[in-house]
Amino acid sequence: MRPRRTPTTATSRERTRRAWIALFAAALAIAGCSAPKLSNPFGSGVNAAYVGQPPARTVLVLGAFENPRTSPLKWSDIGSGAAQQLGREMLPDKRFEVRFNEALASRVASLARGRTGELVSELTDARRLYPDVDYVIVGQVTDFHHTADLAGGPIEKGLFGPKNQAVTAISFTIVDLRTGRIAGSDHVAGTASAGGKPISQQYAGMSFGSYLFNRSPLGEATRHAVKKAAERLAALAPSQVASVNVIRVTGWRELSLAGGSDHGLAKGQRFYVCTTDAATGRLRPVYDRATGAPLQAQVTETSRGASKAWLVGEPAPTVTLSEAVLTRDLPPSEAVAGVR
Repeated sequence: MRPRRTPTTATSRERTRRAWIALFAAALAIAGCSAPKLSNPFGSGVNAAYVGQPPARTVLVLGAFENPRTSPLKWSDIGSGAAQQLGREMLPDKRFEVRFNEALASRVASLARGRTGELVSELTDARRLYPDVDYVIVGQVTDFHHTADLAGGPIEKGLFGPKNQAVTAISFTIVDLRTGRIAGSDHVAGTASAGGKPISQQYAGMSFGSYLFNRSPLGEATRHAVKKAAERLAALAPSQVASVNVIRVTGWRELSLAGGSDHGLAKGQRFYVCTTDAATGRLRPVYDRATGAPLQAQVTETSRGASKAWLVGEPAPTVTLSEAVLTRDLPPSEAVAGVR
């Protein structure tokens, strides 16, 4: 028969357990106090307001494209519908912010028509009114028909005779509003099998963008053309990240940024390092302590959602960069006067 545990024995064991716990905690505290502390002249820590906030995206402006000059379908909204569909196609791309501005697009379209060079002087007012816009996309739906409805009939042969196809083609020009240059242009087309029914019967009662139209041959051809146009735009109008927040200083001259390749950041990009004036809320550039020039940081590593950058220079010891903002351009002169 096992002896019963007496209260005295239980109390003694509890005291022993507590003593060991206290001794272990004291050892941890001593180890923590004796560990060397690494100083970071650039500041440290994370500002919760900046965590997860992606960099500003490249701003694309679209307006209604011109209608085709000739088409069996006399719809008035072919060009505007194609432009809206293109905008929707690009919306999921996190590198771009798509806006519709008919007034700006019409102004740029009238200036860019037939031009291949610079539009700097003509776009001065537009840049002043829309300082955050990067690119304006202007264009025209050049083809919107079935090949069987063209003069001369079908132009392509299939295995079993003439092949009737629906064709939608879009021509577009990319104007860089910041520089006044035409950044690129292209002409893309989409096709789909159209069957043998006359176009006047096949699209009777339909309108551009309606459910029935989207399931029609011309609707399918338009989707293909718009998809190609979106892919070409992404290549010809590369993302130009306007600003990105520093969320952490991770080492000597190394910064962790709130955004990655999904937001348009790429290895080798350079940004100006700025801090926010507590009194005015405006950005002020940080200056290199050795050269006196505005301090820059270069992106050295990217993943889809995060990036790292390296300071190309060194700030003054009093400057803390854990809440800095990296900007593509220097702040306006009136915002930085006398900040050195």
